Amino acid sequence: MQAAFTASASNPDTSFLTAVAKQIVSKCNNLEVSRIADLIPMLELLGLNKRDDQVRRINTVVKKKLFLCGEASHGLLDVGLALLLHKHMQASTLRIWMQKLEEADVQLNYPSPDEIPDPSERGAAKEKVTYTLRALKEAELHLRYEEPDAMLSLQASSKDILERARKTPLVIKDSHEIPEFPFVLEELVSHFTKLNVKLINCIHGPYLLDLADPVSKVLVEWNQNWVMLEKWILMLFDHFYSVLIEFYAFFCLTSICFTFEFCWLGIRHIGGLCRRHLRSGSIGCCSMKGGRY
Repeated sequence: MQAAFTASASNPDTSFLTAVAKQIVSKCNNLEVSRIADLIPMLELLGLNKRDDQVRRINTVVKKKLFLCGEASHGLLDVGLALLLHKHMQASTLRIWMQKLEEADVQLNYPSPDEIPDPSERGAAKEKVTYTLRALKEAELHLRYEEPDAMLSLQASSKDILERARKTPLVIKDSHEIPEFPFVLEELVSHFTKLNVKLINCIHGPYLLDLADPVSKVLVEWNQNWVMLEKWILMLFDHFYSVLIEFYAFFCLTSICFTFEFCWLGIRHIGGLCRRHLRSGSIGCCSMKGGRY
């Protein structure tokens, strides 16, 4: 399916992709849960998420596969999170997903050297905890903000898992860093360094904010970080960014998005924005969320 998206990048007609997607959905009982997780956002990109028969089919297959999952694997976490964030998860699927996570005894605490003496084994265990925490933090945030009724309908034990995930600090290790980030953000970092403005990367909820002032609740971004990727990945980024915009509003964060052309106007223009926003600790709303400068 990803190859089909890439091949049709220059063709606005999605009828072929839609036909392929329908065939995949009809046979999705033969897919692993991780592959179904990859399929779900593509269905939304093609508009198939608006068809009840497609959504019911996916939920039916996922529920059957959830019963076969014996541990909290990446696939188990990914398929549930994909259904939830794209708002395709039925109430019965949500209950079964949380039940399987509870039965799998998901680990939400990072192991200590006393628990796992071997450094390599401990590192692998920490990576798994990070992956689990990130997924459950996103799920908890979505349910609390977007679907509070669904949250209330969960059993007390399921709510407890989500609450523990929300309160447990997320640790991002060096292995999670993307090598391209220093080059992508270098221009912005350079301008703010000249203004003696210190921006840091920090974790807020389930998300890593790359350039932020956590005191003023301001983060700085390019309006387009990635433009040379495959079409289907760019579409996924668009959806992810729309989720982030809602997240910014929920936590009263202000996002200042720069265009490359604006940076060429000179440091004086950026300095004006800094004086208006980064020096103020009383920003109370996302008045600039998604803005373009």
